[in-house]
Amino acid sequence: MVLCSIAGVLSGCAFLIGRRRLSDTGKKAVFVLFFMSVIGAVVGVTHACTLVDGTKIKRNPAGDGEYQKELRIQADGILEDADYIVNVPEQIFTSTEQHMYLQAAQEEIAQTFCGENQSVNEIRRKVQAKSSYQNGVVAAEWMFSPCDVIDATGNITMEEIPEEGVTVQADVSLSCGESECDYLFYFRVYPQILDEQQQFLKTLEAALRQAGQKPGEEYLNLPIEIGQYHISWSERKDHLPEKIFLLGIVVAVLIPVAEQSRQRERQRERQKQLQLEYPDLLSKLALLLGAGMTLKGAWTRIAVSYQKKKKNEGGKYRPVYEEMLYAMRRMENGLGEERAYLEFGERCELQKYKRFSGVLVQNLRKGNREIMQLLLSESDAAFEERKALARKYGEEAATKLLFPMILLLGVIMAILLVPAFLSI
Repeated sequence: MVLCSIAGVLSGCAFLIGRRRLSDTGKKAVFVLFFMSVIGAVVGVTHACTLVDGTKIKRNPAGDGEYQKELRIQADGILEDADYIVNVPEQIFTSTEQHMYLQAAQEEIAQTFCGENQSVNEIRRKVQAKSSYQNGVVAAEWMFSPCDVIDATGNITMEEIPEEGVTVQADVSLSCGESECDYLFYFRVYPQILDEQQQFLKTLEAALRQAGQKPGEEYLNLPIEIGQYHISWSERKDHLPEKIFLLGIVVAVLIPVAEQSRQRERQRERQKQLQLEYPDLLSKLALLLGAGMTLKGAWTRIAVSYQKKKKNEGGKYRPVYEEMLYAMRRMENGLGEERAYLEFGERCELQKYKRFSGVLVQNLRKGNREIMQLLLSESDAAFEERKALARKYGEEAATKLLFPMILLLGVIMAILLVPAFLSI
């Protein structure tokens, strides 16, 4: 525990002091070290040694129950550093203390038994017949006579209580450790005072019960009049069709939104692929032009090669070569070579491709012999940019993995702490 505490303090200070100098990986490593050190310290506190003077274990107060403690035992010649589970019982009161708690429990019963009622001489609502008193130190068992008026939990169960009331005897057996006593008292139960609405509902329930007991009736006749009140019945509407319609509206609204979101995601993925494939395109084109091919011939060679590879070898979809195929077909259908290259740059939508198509068009117009050098220098710059993009995407992937790592740490913390708390 001491080691974890020291490591937690040092790693926390290192994170606060060096958070501007550390790399993202370093920050994550320091954070994980700090988090695990805190977990270790917490587990160490929960597993702190409970042995006093090497031979004593603190017992729970009376009423808190016993617990188990895992210890190591060594007995010369018999046991050699073995595991042993000790059942540690709760504290036991002395006889004087037990009688004191029994007396206090009787006083607590006298104060709390009535609950919301005015006194034991007029009980009209539920009484408090608890199973323990004095914070669980004294156990209680209740018996009522007659038994059909109030149940063991204090609820009034008799349906028809006479207006003059019913006298009930309460006999509660109290026990504290080895000491026991009986506490006997009386109270009087009266019918509950109902307001006008409660009385109406009670009468209505009786009328429905009476109507349901008529033999040979195919239908249950609902009462239309109770006393001075006229009753009209109607079915409860759950408005399910309207709810389904509203759900349809919500779904109809969300579908275009979801489709737009997917479209934006596809567009971002396409631009990402175009950025990554730009250096490869430049290097291939420069290689073929250096071998003596014309610009159109090199363009066609790259596009056809991609088409064959995709068809025969199941190659993956690559947007830049798809655009090259489209431009090649446009040229085969009679579109001018210059216009095809300009459309290629426009369809790729990225500034670097527009610049690339401009270089190709300039070569066609002016017969620029330095296109090879331009392509090679552009290719070198594109490869450096691709390295930077790879580092960027790697950092984004590491950031996305941070949340699962936090969840995993939470699971590990639960695995460590839950057994520790359950064993206390």
